[in-house]
Amino acid sequence: MTSHRSPLATIPVGYPLTPHHPERERPLDLRRIFEFLIGSWLPILGMAALFGGAAATYALTTPPTYSSTTQLMLNLGQTRGPEGASSIAEQAMMEGQIEVAQSNNVLAAVISQQNLLEDPEFSDTSVSIVGSLRDLLAMATNDPTQPATPPPAAKAPASAGDDTAEALSGVRPQDRVMAALRKQIWVRRVGQSPVIEIAVTSVDPVKAATLANAFAANFIAHNIAMKSSAARLSANWLAEQVKALQQQVFEAERAVGDFRSSGAPTDQYKLAELEAVADTTRELYKTYLQRAAETRQQVSNPLSDATVLSEATVPIGKSHPRSGLIVALALVLGAGAGTAGAIVRRVVKREITSADRVRNSTGIYSVSTVRRLRRRTLLRRRSLPFPTLCDDSKTARIKSRFFRNDMDELRASLDGLRRRRDARIIGFVGADADVGATTIAFNLAWLWSRSGARTLLIDADSERRTLSQTLGAPDGPGLSDLLEGTAQTAATLRDVTPSLSFLPIGRTDDVTPAARISSQRTAWRFSDAGDQFDLIIVDLPAMAHSADARSIAPHLDALVLVTRYGTTLVEHVVTLVDSLQEIGTEPISIVVNQAPSVSQQR
Repeated sequence: MTSHRSPLATIPVGYPLTPHHPERERPLDLRRIFEFLIGSWLPILGMAALFGGAAATYALTTPPTYSSTTQLMLNLGQTRGPEGASSIAEQAMMEGQIEVAQSNNVLAAVISQQNLLEDPEFSDTSVSIVGSLRDLLAMATNDPTQPATPPPAAKAPASAGDDTAEALSGVRPQDRVMAALRKQIWVRRVGQSPVIEIAVTSVDPVKAATLANAFAANFIAHNIAMKSSAARLSANWLAEQVKALQQQVFEAERAVGDFRSSGAPTDQYKLAELEAVADTTRELYKTYLQRAAETRQQVSNPLSDATVLSEATVPIGKSHPRSGLIVALALVLGAGAGTAGAIVRRVVKREITSADRVRNSTGIYSVSTVRRLRRRTLLRRRSLPFPTLCDDSKTARIKSRFFRNDMDELRASLDGLRRRRDARIIGFVGADADVGATTIAFNLAWLWSRSGARTLLIDADSERRTLSQTLGAPDGPGLSDLLEGTAQTAATLRDVTPSLSFLPIGRTDDVTPAARISSQRTAWRFSDAGDQFDLIIVDLPAMAHSADARSIAPHLDALVLVTRYGTTLVEHVVTLVDSLQEIGTEPISIVVNQAPSVSQQR
């Protein structure tokens, strides 16, 4: 096998930096929306739980209210005229009756009859912020066919001092009770029928039914009183007219008698005229006399235009709060608020959520995605703190099928890239800590060794030393000793499998491997292992916490940058790529690790 070129050289000139591809975004589709929702499940569920908890608390702490409804049939009479005019007149009459049903006179009669001035549900005048918020929520969740929900009942009636304050303010207690009662009644027409409904809401179901029936009874009584008053006025006017007509009849009949006794009865035309006037006056008098008698009868025995069609009964269930609807609405609003917050957070922070975003922002076309494992514990060997593919059991293969497929595709992609660049020494570096760069490096080394390639895995992470602590003696000789010349290669290598060897980092008390490599005064170079191994995988420290990766990267054949889905910022990746380009290198590929397992973005 021919010797490998010096690892101290930078990437060969024959392999130029990846050209920048123009930014292009795929149109938004349902798959991307679903992936975004899955990736943002925490804020969405958190806000939904917050809103749902608040709604549940409201539903549990708000006193229940009950609604009872009575129905009245109205006698609209016969409206004459064209069809359109008749309909308009009928609608006007119905609206007038609805206004009468909730007029001050009817309200005052109900208040007096039911002694509501002493009822704490209506006489309480305190105003609270919580009560106002409850009213707003009640308006949003009320059935449009039901009256507005009243504020919770007070525990005690107003004191004498409150009455004095009300007197001084010029507002009568009855006016306050009337205003409170008006909020708890609702009158509407049933379709286009002559039926109206009167609904009353109260914290007491029996009181709700009693008040509804009281409203119906007082509406009918008020209607009768209005008709009686109108009939009385009409009777008085008719009485005056009858009296005047009686006098006119007397005078007309006397004129006829005087003409006949005057001695000139031969003037038949004049006699006929006087008799006609007397007859007309007499008939008009009879008509008015009959109308006056009927009107006096209406005054003494008036009939109402409204009849109770259905009396109000005690409601079985509460009308508010509608706990299920309130909680469901709160969950929807919470999920919407969480989604909106996730969208704002994504726009502001620009976290990595797709391979396209990384590809368009960095200009590096080779971007792969590795999906997260749902149950990582099934893929952990006791000696390794990260998920691996070493477990070939059927259960592990089923549970890790997405992870295995993604790692196989990543290996195939890197195989093509390293062959094109003649790269045998590949470094893996994380954009931040805990992005999974060590996991990617180990599993790729294991896959390459399984394919038959003699593979060397080197731990150059002086910050965390994860591989050295799990695969080899953390305090034994390793990379640092080889670079310093205090140990031989055979004494530092650890066999993981027959085709996979591991070189721990060794002792780094004085100088890190990166410092020694950047000085170019080392007793050992990566290429020294080229005759013994086909591939050399180097696990580097995260670039965000150490400059060692930048010191070692120019002495590698290729570099793979590992990021984390939903955590690493796109701007941070662009900055890292620019910093690597300043020293004459750049990643040949970027890995988006820990992506949602529902799909893969490429």
